[in-house]
Amino acid sequence: MPYPVPFKRLDIQPCCICGQGIMHDNQITFVRVRGLDYLVITPEGVKRTHGLEQFFGGGNVGAALAHAMDDPELAKVTIPVSDKLVCLKCATETTLAEFIEIVSVPELLEPDPS
Repeated sequence: MPYPVPFKRLDIQPCCICGQGIMHDNQITFVRVRGLDYLVITPEGVKRTHGLEQFFGGGNVGAALAHAMDDPELAKVTIPVSDKLVCLKCATETTLAEFIEIVSVPELLEPDPS
């Protein structure tokens, strides 16, 4: 996909955090979060890779040879997040951890009553 990705009328959606329009506070800037994944390490893959690297002598050479022999999955996506829009107010007041929790639990996406 080319970068920057154009933003069209059909891409407009409410802020995924407060549920209001992305320009509700008269700000003309907002954030589009693209391709955020929450991952967890797979210990088996890490152990396997490390073992192969050590078998081939360690260092850069060992890593290169281990990669050539096998390339196991080192982490798995646990919470895939599709493209989301965030108003500027929420983008500046929300931590990344809070954002991940909000977009991964649909019940928390209810609009702010104020």
